[in-house]
Amino acid sequence: MGLLEDFRKVYDAALFAVKWAEYGDRLDAGIDAVLKPWVRERIARWEHSMMWCDNDGDVAHAVDGLTAIAPLYAELRRELAADVIGLHRPEAPWRAIGRIRSELPGAERPVAVRARSRVHHRHEHYVLCRNEPDSMSDGLQTWEFRVLSAHPGEADVARVFPLTLQPATHDRYATVRDLGELARNRVWYEEMWFAFAATGRDVRETPAGED
Repeated sequence: MGLLEDFRKVYDAALFAVKWAEYGDRLDAGIDAVLKPWVRERIARWEHSMMWCDNDGDVAHAVDGLTAIAPLYAELRRELAADVIGLHRPEAPWRAIGRIRSELPGAERPVAVRARSRVHHRHEHYVLCRNEPDSMSDGLQTWEFRVLSAHPGEADVARVFPLTLQPATHDRYATVRDLGELARNRVWYEEMWFAFAATGRDVRETPAGED
């Protein structure tokens, strides 16, 4: 069997693994609305990677990147599912997948989720995700911060806050712009900073005096 056929089997196996991870650890629809398309987009980035492989090292790089995704995703789902139940566990932290090993430079799309227990209280859940990188954005990154409010017997209500991140220039801190309504809710505002920290980003607000 040829290399393309072998790689296609690995690709299909990755999709199969994430599907069964979702069956095994079910999460609220509001979280899955982000995670399910996110993981499939991560996998899809590797679908045609054999086309640019020139040697065995390139092939190993592509296989390594593709096969790393499903185990990270399955572990994230296991932890979040346990967090929602929350029995005999510490308060749920932010959980994140940042750069996947062997991921192509510039292709990173970190995701972070906090799913506090809803056994005794209908706590809000939160999701932070970077949007698809835009080659026309002049270096600006677009992100989404979601607040998922529980309603008994109904799907979560999602409030979505788009964010713009200016990458760091003079120091390590990227700048979050246009916080708007998000900055007026102290709890959500603080959770947003914790979420960025979970993805490994050092961020700050626009300094006073800057546009």
